Amino acid sequence: MRALEEQVKTDGACTLPGVSIAYDLFMPIMMRAVARGYVKQEQADFVANGLRYGFDLGVDVSKLRGRRLFRNYPTAVEARAAVSKATRARVEQGKTLQLFPFRAEDRAVLDRWPSWRIFPTRHRRATTTSTTTLTIIVEGC
Repeated sequence: MRALEEQVKTDGACTLPGVSIAYDLFMPIMMRAVARGYVKQEQADFVANGLRYGFDLGVDVSKLRGRRLFRNYPTAVEARAAVSKATRARVEQGKTLQLFPFRAEDRAVLDRWPSWRIFPTRHRRATTTSTTTLTIIVEGC
């Protein structure tokens, strides 16, 4: 994850695996849309900053003090097969990036951030090995 963070800092978020936006081609087109009145400047600035440095997903990190691991909703556990199928499809289509396998004992990797939230989705594959897909929100990343 540190390597990906460094990649965003040096080369931009559009260079991450799974991102198909060519920043250098997109920016002049977006700025032309601003000049012609199709896009507001503040919206273009938001998009440009997000494509360059990564989006914050609208998360107010000041409310993320501390560390918290959320559990699955009972309905997600009951519909485990459907959730697993949908998650695998997103990964295969490049809509969700599988950064690394994550196990409970791997939580120490997050210790470099003072605050984080984990939203897990546990699922089982045909091999019966358990994997976890996470949405991790960290402060200062």
